[in-house]
Amino acid sequence: MTIGLWQILLVGLVVAALFGSRHIPALAAEAGRGVASLRRQLAGKASADEPFDEPTADRTR
Repeated sequence: MTIGLWQILLVGLVVAALFGSRHIPALAAEAGRGVASLRRQLAGKASADEPFDEPTADRTR
């Protein structure tokens, strides 16, 4: 089964109806920032402005 033009148009119409045309660019920008952040983390180049949760050992003993 292949994805045709009608299926793509239908999905786009449903997304536009659910989120509205004003929110779609913001959602795409946020997804792009998420992917860029993931790539930085995988490359080991976390930026200083992002929080870093360092695992902590139980030091109460």
